[in-house]
Amino acid sequence: MVSVIAGDDGFNTSAGGILLQTRYKVFKDPKNFTTTKMTPTVINELTVSITPKSANSVFKLELCMPYEAQGSFSENMMVSATRNGSFIAPPNVGSRVGGIAPRTISVDSDNGKTLDLLSFSFIDEPATTSPIVYTAAVIDGAGSHNIKINATISDLDNDQYERGMSTFIVTELSGT
Repeated sequence: MVSVIAGDDGFNTSAGGILLQTRYKVFKDPKNFTTTKMTPTVINELTVSITPKSANSVFKLELCMPYEAQGSFSENMMVSATRNGSFIAPPNVGSRVGGIAPRTISVDSDNGKTLDLLSFSFIDEPATTSPIVYTAAVIDGAGSHNIKINATISDLDNDQYERGMSTFIVTELSGT
């Protein structure tokens, strides 16, 4: 387990943290999808493939995904990722909603024209040299909801509606 991430300036190199490679995906178009209660929904447009340089490497995953949900929406949605098709979540989640981070919630109650944000920064330790495919994902504990990433649900062309761009970055760091 890595407890210190340091640069390549000579400090804390015994603890790992040297940047080995970075892969990323930028997705700029609006995209609609529907969640299903307690089932991970993958966002295939935000998929990053990387082949580890060492089995001791750790991977920093960073996601920034603007979105809006349609209608009344519960706060119990989590954002996460899949690693080679397996959803990344805390152990022993039981019947709770589990993932890497909760969604952010806007103060605007208008579900047609205000973007919210799904984001996280996470260290993954897969312990492999086999290729890894990471895909952004969400899990909704409240039921099925229509969600649009990178734009508001209504997406009208005026100054009351926003558009954004999504980024998923995977950085391989040397481990201990």
